[in-house]
Amino acid sequence: MRLYSKTGATRIDGPSGSFTPGANGAFDGLPDAVYADLHGRPDWEDEAERTARLAAEQLEKLRDPATMLAELQKMTAGQGELAALLANALRVGQAPAEPEAPVSESDTTPTDEPPPSEDSTPADEPPAPAPTTKSRASKKTASAPPPAA
Repeated sequence: MRLYSKTGATRIDGPSGSFTPGANGAFDGLPDAVYADLHGRPDWEDEAERTARLAAEQLEKLRDPATMLAELQKMTAGQGELAALLANALRVGQAPAEPEAPVSESDTTPTDEPPPSEDSTPADEPPAPAPTTKSRASKKTASAPPPAA
């Protein structure tokens, strides 16, 4: 049978022998007589009683807004440090890999057409108008016809 001490007892000595708690604080393998004697005392609880007590304590803590905020701050306090550690761990030893551009089928299919030059325009844009040059027309004046005699 398993019992937990509410006071943090580290040893049980009795006529059946000595018992020490395990890593989780529970006294496992107690004889029925020792279990019945200790379980009747207020400082001892079994697994179900311990679970119910811890859940009730946690619920009571979270009902108080200040306590809830403090718990949330504790949970999120190390996230910035963790992100920095992860970023440094990824950079140690090698540069980050560059993502590869996806290759489509049209990129790998050979064509007979030469690649477009920098001077060419895409098919969906209209060609630019040809540059116009202004030429100065010389002003020719006609002379008046000679007077008729």
